[in-house]
Amino acid sequence: MANGVYLHYDEHVDHLTIYRDDEQITSTIDTGLVLVGLNKKKEIVGLEFMGAHKNFNIPRDVLEALTGCIVDIKYIPEAHFVRITVLLKHKEEESSLTHTSS
Repeated sequence: MANGVYLHYDEHVDHLTIYRDDEQITSTIDTGLVLVGLNKKKEIVGLEFMGAHKNFNIPRDVLEALTGCIVDIKYIPEAHFVRITVLLKHKEEESSLTHTSS
C-alpha cells in the first residue's frame, strides 16, 4: 500500500482499519479475523483486523499511538495463498503484524 493510507484503530470494537484512500473497495473477503477489501481489479486495497488487541496481541498503547504503517502482500495464485505483513509505526517505534490465509 502506497501513500494516501487511512489508518484507524477503534478501541470500542478493537478493530484496526487500513486502506488506501485513493482506491474504492468494491468487494470484500472475510477470512474470519481479517476483512480484505478489493478494488475492481481484485487488488487488495483495504484491511480490517478484527480484535486487533485480543486476536493479534497488539498492545493497546501501540494501537492508540499509531503514526503510520507499511503493508507487504505476498500472493501465490496457484497455491491459493496470501500472506499479509503489516509493519505498524507508533511513537518512533515499529511492531509487526502478520496474517496468513489460504
